[in-house]
Amino acid sequence: MIPNTPTATFSYTFNSAGTFVYFCKVHAYLIGQSWAGMMGIVHVVPLTSLDAVNAAVGGASALGYGALGISIIALIIAVYGVVRGKGPSRSPPSP
Repeated sequence: MIPNTPTATFSYTFNSAGTFVYFCKVHAYLIGQSWAGMMGIVHVVPLTSLDAVNAAVGGASALGYGALGISIIALIIAVYGVVRGKGPSRSPPSP
C-alpha cells in the first residue's frame, strides 16, 4: 500500500530467479546524513519449484479437508450417542 491512498498498490515482476535486497523509500527517514527505514530480501525461485510446492499444498489441503469432514461426522455420532443415553455413564465410578 502507498500511504494516504488506501486503494493504491505497488507490484513488481521479477524476470529471473535470485535473491534481491530492497529498500522501501516510502517507509524511509533521514537520520543525520544517512537514510534508515524498511528493507528486506525477496527470494525468487524458478517456476518449476513453485509448481511442485503448489501441488504439495493442494494435496495437503484436500487431505486436511477430508480429515476435518471425518472428524465432524465422528463428533456428530458421539453427540447423538450421548443424547440417546448410549454414551458414557454420568454416575461416578463405584469404589
